[in-house]
Amino acid sequence: MSLKKTFFPQRSRFFLGQRWINISLRTVHLASIVLLGTSLLAINTEYLQQGAALTVLGSGIGLAVLYTFSNGAWLIQLCGQVVIAKLALVTAMTIWPDAAVVLFFVLIALSTAIAHAPASVRHYSIYHGCRLDHLH
Repeated sequence: MSLKKTFFPQRSRFFLGQRWINISLRTVHLASIVLLGTSLLAINTEYLQQGAALTVLGSGIGLAVLYTFSNGAWLIQLCGQVVIAKLALVTAMTIWPDAAVVLFFVLIALSTAIAHAPASVRHYSIYHGCRLDHLH
């Protein structure tokens, strides 16, 4: 099987239990985002911030791997590109803790904008200049 067919299948792949893994990762991800926001805005302990940021990063990477497995076209869609940017922002939060609060709100704004954008925006490929549901 070619690399292109492996990463960009004609139809998205699924496996038994994928939905529950997705739900579990999303639950951990959202809970850790709340913990990260709380630690940034109220508790103010660097240890908690670092742990929460790493949990957000780990669960976000897990979700990205799951979406990429389903269909690698996700990587070149705007929704995938925004997730990569968000992972970079969380990484930056661990490197520059003094900028973490500002980066956190940029992350929330990006998340909200892409989550509520129409599919024509979320599935837009900047590389192809059009909506891309599957790479043929």
